[in-house]
Amino acid sequence: MVYIMYTSGTTGNPKGIQVTQRNILKLVFDPGEIAVKETDTVLQWSNYSFDGSTYEIYSSLLKGAGLCLIPEGSSADVYEMGKILLEGGVTVMFITTALFNSFVESNIGSLKGLRKLLFGG
Repeated sequence: MVYIMYTSGTTGNPKGIQVTQRNILKLVFDPGEIAVKETDTVLQWSNYSFDGSTYEIYSSLLKGAGLCLIPEGSSADVYEMGKILLEGGVTVMFITTALFNSFVESNIGSLKGLRKLLFGG
C-alpha cells in the first residue's frame, strides 16, 4: 500500500480507500488517453496531499518526463499560471473545471502549448 485516501462518499461517514503500488503503476503506465510521454513536461498544480498529484508526480518521474513546480500562491492566478505554462514548456496539465473556465475567459492563449489538458473536480 502507498497511501490511504479518505472520503465520505455519499454516506457522510469517512472511510479509507487503500491506494496500492499496482493502482499507481496502472495509472502511470496505462497507454490510454491520459498517458504521459517522455518528451512531456507535466505541471504539478495539485497539492501533494490531493490524489491528483499522484498522476502528476508519478507519471512524470516514472516516465522520464519533466515536472514543473509552481511557486506558492500562484495556483489560482491565470496570468501567473499562464506565464509558468509558457516559460516551463508545460505540455500536460490537470486543473479544476473552475480554473479552466477562468483560463477560457481571461487567458486562453497561454494554453496553446498543451498536448493534454485534463480537468475535473
